[in-house]
Amino acid sequence: MAHAMHTNEANNHQYDAIALLFIRQQQCLSSIKVLCQLIKVIQNHRGASMDFLNGDNSCMPLCHNLKTTIEKLLYILHLKNQQPDSVINSATLICIENDWKTIKTGWENDLVLSNFEFHCHLIDTIKKSIRATIKENLLNESNKLSDFYYTFLELLFIHIPDTIESLENLKDLIAIPADIYSCRKENHIRLSFLLREIHHKNDCIIQSIRHINQQGKKIPSLYPIKEQQKKLLKFLLSIKIIIIDNEKTKTNLGDLFNLSNSLISIYWLTIDNSLQATEKYIYDYLINHNKTSF
Repeated sequence: MAHAMHTNEANNHQYDAIALLFIRQQQCLSSIKVLCQLIKVIQNHRGASMDFLNGDNSCMPLCHNLKTTIEKLLYILHLKNQQPDSVINSATLICIENDWKTIKTGWENDLVLSNFEFHCHLIDTIKKSIRATIKENLLNESNKLSDFYYTFLELLFIHIPDTIESLENLKDLIAIPADIYSCRKENHIRLSFLLREIHHKNDCIIQSIRHINQQGKKIPSLYPIKEQQKKLLKFLLSIKIIIIDNEKTKTNLGDLFNLSNSLISIYWLTIDNSLQATEKYIYDYLINHNKTSF
């Protein structure tokens, strides 16, 4: 009888530990989701504010709406960090808030390239926060999850967001009128670097997907990335031919913008859809341990 009670008590402690770990990892994923959404809205604000600084006054209402959304997301993160089991580093969150204050205070009077750089710096700070949150809460030594899980998290929250940001940078920079740049050659060097960077990051994504597949994992939410490879290569080649190798002034870039927006939307959709798969994997792993099935 005493042995049975002891066994039940031990099992209850184990169940409590599993439940707490699952709840904490859910909270971590929830915070990362908000950070990813914040990146997305700030990227949109960067593009709209650059359009305004380039002379398109019709973008101001959109900038105002995006500003409101950014501050709502920051407030959500602030509330999350007030909880005793918060997962985001408080100092990093303060840096994010301060970077945003720098942007929103008089960005209308900034030079377009300065505005671009301020937004890039803020997004880089958020990406670092995501990496730190993953490392400290999802990939630490106390969570003995599979190699597949590590690869999947890095793909979902590091490689794909990095690629999205590079594509957004490329799109924003080609939209700047040529006379803004003091040196056309410097602009082309920057664009050429981004092209190489996107090629490299895309290779990392494909290698990660291949590694996941080799472990017998089939994740439908990742399929669209493989399916848009030709579209991505077409976009990068078009940038090289139309922008970098063309000595004439840029003309209509609408098709390039539409193509880039289509690519970026697929990447964000992949992140959104894969979050559900991530939660399911965590649950299955904690409940079934080595019997996990994705």
